[in-house]
Amino acid sequence: MTSHHPQHTGHELSRTRSHEGDRATRDKGGHQTGHNQPPSPVDVQKALKGMDYPCSKAELLACARDQHADRKVLDTLQHIPDIEYKSPASVSKELGKLM
Repeated sequence: MTSHHPQHTGHELSRTRSHEGDRATRDKGGHQTGHNQPPSPVDVQKALKGMDYPCSKAELLACARDQHADRKVLDTLQHIPDIEYKSPASVSKELGKLM
């Protein structure tokens, strides 16, 4: 008695795996930041390009507005302490405390 089971070549499985991989890659790269996530430190520093230090919180906000910063960046800068910032690193330090 001969069994007539179709032989699996492995292509069916690899096709399924390749589609799963494509889906995972697309999902991963969909959004840079979530809706409730703060902006990255890089985004904030880009918004503060050309800032002269030391400076105040108000000067940081003015610079970010002049650079047409994203709303998330401006909102985040609103929450840092109103102190004198001596360098970009001091701004990043305060941002880190918020996250």
